[in-house]
Amino acid sequence: MFDRINLIYPILAIFLIGIFLHLVISLINRRKGNASYNAEMSLSFGILGTFTGIVLGLVNFDVDDIQGSIPQLLEGLKFAFTTSIAGMISSILIKLFPGKDTESRSEATPETIQAELGKINQTLERNNNELRDEFKKLISGDNDTSLVNQIKLLKNDLVEQLTKNRDLNKSGFDELNNQFTQLGEKIAKLSSDAMVEALKQAIVEFNKQLADQLGDNFRQLNEGVKNLLEWQVQYKDTLEEMQDSIGVIIEKLNDATRAIEEISTSLEPIPETVESIETLFDDAEKSIGLMTTTLESYKDMSEKA
Repeated sequence: MFDRINLIYPILAIFLIGIFLHLVISLINRRKGNASYNAEMSLSFGILGTFTGIVLGLVNFDVDDIQGSIPQLLEGLKFAFTTSIAGMISSILIKLFPGKDTESRSEATPETIQAELGKINQTLERNNNELRDEFKKLISGDNDTSLVNQIKLLKNDLVEQLTKNRDLNKSGFDELNNQFTQLGEKIAKLSSDAMVEALKQAIVEFNKQLADQLGDNFRQLNEGVKNLLEWQVQYKDTLEEMQDSIGVIIEKLNDATRAIEEISTSLEPIPETVESIETLFDDAEKSIGLMTTTLESYKDMSEKA
């Protein structure tokens, strides 16, 4: 994106240098009586720069990445207006200095200047109308490819997808939470059953040994009971650690659920950003209208002069 924007400035410099060189050459050779032709050429350079700027702003415009494409579009519009203004200024200067050996010495009269300004005004109005029509088609067209419709479709798809993802993640976390809870209950139940079964086996073994031996077997039995008690204590500690781990996992899942909800909440300002973009394009259209009004005022001042 930044490479494409940086490419606009060298092209703009080439256009401005070309218009300036054309102005200098036209003023140097103004005795040849070709002031009108040179002025038209300056306007043509300005118009060419205008449409070149629009093309550079829209050539890589991505409707799937509106926010990333806006800087390039604005740079293209700056290019267009800069070259247009430079072309008009060059044309006016050439008209004001037509040369001494022109066919008629009355070309530099107020009437001639007024007529030329009228032509320039008509050309500018025609260019503004074409630009306005192009921007209206691009921004608020009735077809599905208009910028506003694409933004609305993108906003609706994004909101719908985020809603689906939030519901899916929430249901998935709830199911996972239930599974861990059931797993903890099953582990506790299995541990209790295993402990009861172990005690039963120890009692059976004790009765059997008691019936067979009454001497040293009492000592061995005491050691066995002691080991059993130690094992029971260790197993209890292990079970408590497992339950604590399961509790930590459940807490992390709850934190993740809250994070998903916060992300969904933070994406709610997207519609406001879209409305700001629409306001920006409305301001651009108003700026074009203001330029037209300024030229009309300049024309009226010339008529009064």
